[in-house]
Amino acid sequence: MRIIEIIGPECPRSLRSVAEVRKAADGSQVEVEIRHVTDPDEIVARGVLFAIPAIAVDGVLVSKGRVPSRKDIERWLEAGS
Repeated sequence: MRIIEIIGPECPRSLRSVAEVRKAADGSQVEVEIRHVTDPDEIVARGVLFAIPAIAVDGVLVSKGRVPSRKDIERWLEAGS
């Protein structure tokens, strides 16, 4: 199972990232758990306060400061399977 975390407040870019990750996960054969990390202290602790949204896959930061493309997300899902 892949764990994908979208790190950022409930802002339009973070919410769009959550939606894109869900769409990619729904179309994938990979089992995925999606978490939206909105706690300000956690965002700061992860060092992405000024680069949100950030995306972590299985604890590894793979994107920050942009809404990822569907292709990017699909690649991240397939990378560990």
